[in-house]
Amino acid sequence: MPISRFSILHHFVGQPGSGRVPYGVLAYSNGVLYGTTTYGGPPYKSKPKNPDNKGNLFKVNLNGKGFRVLHEFFGGINDGWKPWSGLAISGDSLYGSTLYGGPHGELGGVLYEVKTDGSGFRVLRALGGPGDGYGPSTSPILYENSLYGLTRWGDRSTGTIYRYDLLQGVYRQLYCFGADDGYEPLGALTPGGDSFLYGLAWHGGLHDLGVIFRLKTDGSEFELLHHFTGGDQGKFPYDTLAFDGEHTLYGTTLGAYGDDPSDLGTIFTYDLSGNRYTVLHKFAGGSRDSGKPNGSVVLSADGRRLYGSTHGDQVWGGKEYGCLYQMNIDGSEFDMLHEFKGKLWGDTPMRTPLLIGDQLVGMTAYGGKYNYGCIYQFQL
Repeated sequence: MPISRFSILHHFVGQPGSGRVPYGVLAYSNGVLYGTTTYGGPPYKSKPKNPDNKGNLFKVNLNGKGFRVLHEFFGGINDGWKPWSGLAISGDSLYGSTLYGGPHGELGGVLYEVKTDGSGFRVLRALGGPGDGYGPSTSPILYENSLYGLTRWGDRSTGTIYRYDLLQGVYRQLYCFGADDGYEPLGALTPGGDSFLYGLAWHGGLHDLGVIFRLKTDGSEFELLHHFTGGDQGKFPYDTLAFDGEHTLYGTTLGAYGDDPSDLGTIFTYDLSGNRYTVLHKFAGGSRDSGKPNGSVVLSADGRRLYGSTHGDQVWGGKEYGCLYQMNIDGSEFDMLHEFKGKLWGDTPMRTPLLIGDQLVGMTAYGGKYNYGCIYQFQL
C-alpha cells in the first residue's frame, strides 16, 4: 500500500487552550508554525460571549507536536478579538491584527506585538479613531522597520492602507479608498522590489468587481493597474499577490458568490513590464478541478510552478470540500494534488498554504476530529 502524502498535524478541539475555525495564514520560523484561530471556547453555533469565543494565537512544531496557545484574546479596551489574519515575524517578536477590539469594539480592531514564547503581549495601536480606518482583517507585513497593512473599512467605510513605524511608534494612514478606486481590500500587501507595495481590493473599480493597485511606501503615487471585468476574466480578487522577484505578479479571483458552477474563480498573472493581465486558469469544478480559491498562490523554489488551495463550494450547498493544486507558471499542466473529503480529513482549506522545503502546510476552517478545523501537511 502506498504511503499517503497527506497528513493532519493538529486537530483543533474548540475549547480554551485550543481554539477553532482558523481563518488566517500560517507563519513559519525555525521549525515552528505560528497562527491564529477565529474563535475559541464554546461550539461554533453558540452565541459568542465575552470573555469566551474571541480567538487565540498559537504555536506548534512543524512535526505537529508541542501545540501551545500563546495568547487568548478577550476583547475589551486593552485587547482585540477575532484575529482574522496571519502574522509577521522578526526575531523573537510576532506582529498581528484583530478585526475587532480596543476602545471602539466592532468599529475598531488592534495591531499587537507578542513574543514567540507568549510573553509581553501589548497593543501597538487601537484602531477606529479619526484617520485610522478600522477592521484590520488582513496580515500586516514587516518591511523596512515598519508594519504595512490594510483595514477593511475606513473613514468612508471603504478601507485604508496604513504604516506603523516600529522604531518611533507612529501610526500613519497612507491611503483611504473610494468606491471608484477599490474598497474592502483583502490579503496582505506585497513588496515589489521597486519601492512600491502591491495589493488587491475585493470590490470597487470601474465595474465594482475589484482592482489591482500599487502605491509607494511613503503613501505617494497610488495607481490602479487593473480593473476586473468578470466572466472568463475573473472577479472579486481574493487575498494576496505573489511576486516572482522580477516583473510578474500572480493571484486569484474568488468568482461568484454561492453555488454557481459557471463562475468558480480564476488564477491570473500581471506582467509589470508590459502592464498585461492574463488568466492562467479558470476553475471548472469536477473530478480533476475545483473552485473558489480564497487564498493566493505560492511559487516553487525554482520559480517554475505555482501551488495553492481552493475553498470548494460545500459551504454554499455544493459537493466540493476544496483541494490542493499545482500548475506551471504559464498555466499549463494544472493538477489536483489532493482533494479534501471533509470530516476527519479536513474541510474548507483557508487562505494560502506555506511551501516549506518540499511540503505544503496549511489550515482548514472545518473538518478534523471535532469539526473545528485542522493543520495539514502535504508532501510534494
